[in-house]
Amino acid sequence: MGRLTQQLGEKPRQFVIVPFYDEKLVAEARDFWQPAGIYRTTRDELAEDIAQPQKTVLYVLAHSGRDVKYIASNGGEKLSAEQLVRYLVDGGLPPRILCVKIWACFSGVNGFAQEVKAKFLDEKKGYAPIVVGYNEGTGSPYGQADDKSKHVYQAGPGGQRGALIGLASGHRNIF
Repeated sequence: MGRLTQQLGEKPRQFVIVPFYDEKLVAEARDFWQPAGIYRTTRDELAEDIAQPQKTVLYVLAHSGRDVKYIASNGGEKLSAEQLVRYLVDGGLPPRILCVKIWACFSGVNGFAQEVKAKFLDEKKGYAPIVVGYNEGTGSPYGQADDKSKHVYQAGPGGQRGALIGLASGHRNIF
């Protein structure tokens, strides 16, 4: 049982958003995340889908790297932390959202997740979500056969996935 589940007394509702039009990431959200019980939402549906924000976790699905301060699509589109927060807030993300998890490689150690937290607080509109970033290379929920858990991996040559490190929950920073 995860920390947020313990805190709420129930499993939080979970959604994943892809902040770019990126066919590969959209397919991952549909084919890997939804069967794991994490449903895809779009910017236009944020307010409608997240009816109980205080019980909701939103995953932001993107790419990042150890030494960069942005998230990106497969096509090279980029968003800074400020741009991501603006994208979510202007799209109708409810201020009382429980948690935003940046599911992007190294988002917990490259400063991106920490900057997202700061930008949410700068909004001064009641936004104070828990923001989570991951410390290694991230993998889809089906990173291992018959295992719906999310995992982290070593970075391999050319940005490829390397050896399995372990469950993502043990390799993240919480802001």
